[in-house]
Amino acid sequence: MTANTWTAANLPEQSVENQEIGSSIRIPWVLPTISIYHRSFTGLQYQPTNGLGGHLGDKLVFGSDSKGVNFNIVVSPIEHAKVALIGNYLDGIYTGSSPVSLIRTPLRA
Repeated sequence: MTANTWTAANLPEQSVENQEIGSSIRIPWVLPTISIYHRSFTGLQYQPTNGLGGHLGDKLVFGSDSKGVNFNIVVSPIEHAKVALIGNYLDGIYTGSSPVSLIRTPLRA
């Protein structure tokens, strides 16, 4: 097993960045809202373990980078009746040492 070597002095710095822009406009019977964003974070720690909870290999640091669109359109053609269309699109990836890629590697005892 690998000993825990993280201390307050050598913890990876966690960083989160969020950039977002959006707009909404009111038309008599339609209310469309849309926002576009880019988010990234780094500094998350991960260490693989075996089935008994023992540590395997070194600790890794990873993050994520994503971009996307959120939208919400409400249509009210007659009084007291509304139809809403809500959706989003997300394109994201893990960055750095991805724990997802480690899942596919054989576990060592």
